[in-house]
Amino acid sequence: MTPDHDILNSVSDAAGLLGRLRDEYDRADTKDDTFLHPLRNGYPYHIWFRGEPDCAETQLEPAVFRQNDAGQYFHEAAMFEYARGRYPQLNASSPGILPSLCKMQHYRVPTRLLDWTESLGAALYFAVSASASGDAWLFCLNARKLNYLTGMRGEWTNIHNEDDHGALFRGEFVHAVSRQQWFDRVAAYKEFHWDWEDVRERISPANTYHTSGVPTAACDFHATPIALLPRQQEWRALQQRSVFTLHGGKKLSGSDLPNPKGLLQLAAACEPGSTFLRQWKIPSGAKKRIRFDLHALGFHEAALFPDADAAGRAVKEIFT
Repeated sequence: MTPDHDILNSVSDAAGLLGRLRDEYDRADTKDDTFLHPLRNGYPYHIWFRGEPDCAETQLEPAVFRQNDAGQYFHEAAMFEYARGRYPQLNASSPGILPSLCKMQHYRVPTRLLDWTESLGAALYFAVSASASGDAWLFCLNARKLNYLTGMRGEWTNIHNEDDHGALFRGEFVHAVSRQQWFDRVAAYKEFHWDWEDVRERISPANTYHTSGVPTAACDFHATPIALLPRQQEWRALQQRSVFTLHGGKKLSGSDLPNPKGLLQLAAACEPGSTFLRQWKIPSGAKKRIRFDLHALGFHEAALFPDADAAGRAVKEIFT
């Protein structure tokens, strides 16, 4: 059974989350084993939230890793290129895979990005606004702690952007259908200093890469998620304080690419007290009250989706 302190019945319960986390940090004998480590001087920045109306359905996996209505996985590369070729409005103004992924994610194209927000209120809205009848969930992510575990660099300041190799290499899974093809694509980043022995063995004196074999360690390492700060954002993404986790790996039948390692899977493997992920249940009976209070605080559809259609639906809801 979920402990009482892990249940949110009101907006005020949710507002007390960060205070309780800070109290937990202040009381801890070993700060390294607390959820907020190493955010003492940067608290609450890099603490991200996600509201889930039905956690059992998504399992904190990006949409492209979930089965579609036909029980199959999306053909990621074909879908990405079709969206980019047929719908110019889904293209980012800067080149590359990641800017386009960020834009497509905002307009609900299934991608390997998972939405998070810096706003606790926005996350609560997304948890309780959907029509799902069951319990909702609020997740809290220590983004810096996640990237310390899975990022290319070890510094605690490591929040990736679209130019970092850790992000670029995970983006290359979009088009890759085999380990060999993935390595051929990332080998083009010749300015990158490889640290894995099985990669260094394939570097010639001219600093070119031999691709007669695929570095298992490099490919498997990038099957993990990282926290990503997008640089170009749509207006409504700014309203929602959007940030992302970018997930590596691939769900592709017959491929030798590694399966994605999910956030729940990684969190379950962490030592007690040192995880990067927390979660709280929102009972189904508490959703209506939370929705009402959030509206009074300015968290509603018309505020988070600043377009005419959303404004019209918001007016209708008020007077229904």
